[in-house]
Amino acid sequence: MIERQEGRVENISIIKHIQDHLDLCTMVIGFDEIKIFYDANELMKFIGKDVEYTTRPDVVDGEPCLVICELALLSAIHTVESVDNIKLVPEGNRRTMCNVRVKTLRFGEFYPNCIALMSKYQLGSSPKAKWFDCTMIDQESKEFVVRLFASNVETSNMDDILSSFLGKYVTFDMESTKYGLQTKEIIALPEMVEESPEVVVAREVVKNIIANDSGLRDYNYKYQFLDTMSSLIDGEPGYGLVRIASEIYMINAIDNISCDLDINAMKRAAICSRGYLLPHKTNWSRPMLNTNRAMGIPQLKEDKELMLMLDVLAEEEYSATKQTYIKIKGMVNDIIEIRRGVHNENEKDNFGIATITNALNGLL
Repeated sequence: MIERQEGRVENISIIKHIQDHLDLCTMVIGFDEIKIFYDANELMKFIGKDVEYTTRPDVVDGEPCLVICELALLSAIHTVESVDNIKLVPEGNRRTMCNVRVKTLRFGEFYPNCIALMSKYQLGSSPKAKWFDCTMIDQESKEFVVRLFASNVETSNMDDILSSFLGKYVTFDMESTKYGLQTKEIIALPEMVEESPEVVVAREVVKNIIANDSGLRDYNYKYQFLDTMSSLIDGEPGYGLVRIASEIYMINAIDNISCDLDINAMKRAAICSRGYLLPHKTNWSRPMLNTNRAMGIPQLKEDKELMLMLDVLAEEEYSATKQTYIKIKGMVNDIIEIRRGVHNENEKDNFGIATITNALNGLL
């Protein structure tokens, strides 16, 4: 079992350079010397600072040793007392287990022994071939797609195999071609996937909101909301909490510049609009599932503004609160896509019609 540890970084030494932005180093944390694969220049920023880290057993240069697999500044993951005083995307938010950086990949190059986090896949086909487009997450939480051709394997068998890889670290050899990134084989790694610092912080933010609202406390207790969201894969396990926390940050910012909006109802909506993600037996529409969940809690049922936000197709005229929340939801979606590298930052429509459409689709 991997356990989180804490300590102060006393010293860092470089053992050898492996490739651009990846070095084998030794970190002295407290009285312990531990090896780590990281960008040495970035690693120097941790000297003299308190960190939280996890380790895994490994063999480096033929010798058994412990290697740091997750590293984050301790100050970035303390319990949240005020969401205004902590950054959701903390300094040092990098995945040390992953060794791929999308922005450094070059056309025509071959990259052996790549390690990334697999988040989803999709079957594609043409008259001559079938393939799987596998979405991976790199060292900097950017998404990229690797194409795996299924010519030598039964499609149904490969579908089952890739499904079991979701939310796990995988390794593969990769080539950058004119048709995109391609690989011949993907293998799952046994290492446990650690939550990114973003998810850790987000959970504390959401937990703080729930703790201060008796209606949301009942909602969380009845439906085990936090536990469920922590295990769901949204690109990576628990990332849905980052979406909620991002909305909370924006709602709090708006609270500072407006007295005409129902801030509490918007915070409730940030959580209750994810009710459709909770386990359910009947495939009702998302608004129906969201509304039914909320109606099961008396305090939330009595919040008319909340219920109207959850019922996106209500015939009653949109209030300023509902309009604002839909825009916040869409803007957060766009910002996260930009951060993941799947959104064109130069699109003319940024935060416009597409934003509102994305928000409605998220509620629907």
